[in-house]
Order: sequence, then C-alpha cells, then structure tokens
Amino acid sequence: GNLIHPFIFNPDRPLQASNVKILSTSFERAIQSVQGVVGALLPEERNIEIDTRHTVLMLPDPQPRQSVEQEELENELAARLHLQEREDELLPLAVRVTQSLLPFLSHDARDASFGAIQHQNSSFSNTGDVEPLPWSQLNEITKCLSLRNMLPDTISDEDHEAVVQHAAWRFFESFRHPRLAYLGMNDMCKFMMDGFRNNVPLTICSAHDST
Repeated sequence: GNLIHPFIFNPDRPLQASNVKILSTSFERAIQSVQGVVGALLPEERNIEIDTRHTVLMLPDPQPRQSVEQEELENELAARLHLQEREDELLPLAVRVTQSLLPFLSHDARDASFGAIQHQNSSFSNTGDVEPLPWSQLNEITKCLSLRNMLPDTISDEDHEAVVQHAAWRFFESFRHPRLAYLGMNDMCKFMMDGFRNNVPLTICSAHDST
C-alpha cells in the first residue's frame, strides 16, 4: 500500500551521466527545469547532454500541428455547441481579463498561434470592448503573473482560477477524443516506450503541462 517508491541504485551500475538519458523540449524553461533536477541528482557531473531534438514529438499540441487531420479535428471539436455555449457564457470574463492585461502585452502578442480555432462571438464587436485573447494565452499570461505576484488588481484570484479551469476544460474536451489523443500523443508514447526497451537505467523527460 506504500505509494512512494524509492529509486533503488544498482551497486553494479551506479547512477552516472553515461547511463542517464535526458530529454527536453527546446523551450528555455523546460531546459532550466531539467538542469535543476539533474544538478541535484548528479552534483559532481559537469558535462551532461540534454537532448532537445525531439520537441515536436514531446508535445501533443505543437505549432504547427503534426498533421492536417489533427488540426482539422481540433477545429471540428472546438465548434461543438456545448463548448460554444460555455465560451459565450464566459466571454465577459475573457474580455475583462484581456483588457486588464493590455499593459503587459507586446505589439505582436496576437500573432501567436494557440491551436484550435476559438469560436468567434461577435457580441463584443458592437460594444467597443477589446477582442479577447484565446483562452490558452490568457491562461499562460495570468499564470506567469500570478506566480510572480504581479497580477493587476483588476484580475482577482477567482478570475485567474476561472481562466485556468476553463482553459484546462477546453483542452480535455478535445484531447479526450480517442482519435485526437492518438494523433497528438501516439508518436510520443512510442518514442518513450522505445527508450524503456533500450534499458537505460534512468530517463528524464522535461516537457509541458499539456504533455
């Protein structure tokens, strides 16, 4: 019944850089995270290779998507009525949070691509309100600001939590679909299983919350 299992070192094959495989996406934050982990595990090592060549494989939602089929299926799933109705309900929150974030945004913030086409609601266009950022982008920005205690006063903790929860809900509403899960993650799972079969004592993968 013990849920915590210690890492057991084989005395005939001690943990060292030569028998540890380290993979990371090419994003700086993922590389820094795994550097911290490896620095604690192997403090005496000074030259450890971090393989960043497989970024696309390690993400279920890379940009651009891995196939046209995945992109089209994501857009189809995002257009479902129940999802659109919830987006409409939360539209005022998206508009208000986007407005509060404008001072933090660069001029090209809207050029970033964040996956499936987000349902376009025209109700804000006649009110003079700012066009809301995609939920995934609102999630990323508010999460970073919250961790640094830099959220503007106009965005409450409840607002931030609502953004995070809705962004997660949108993601799982799509990726719980069996075919989309296969398209997004099958290559990554095969890649990781191949690593296990090669009998490397320890493999560390540093990726993202979507992974």
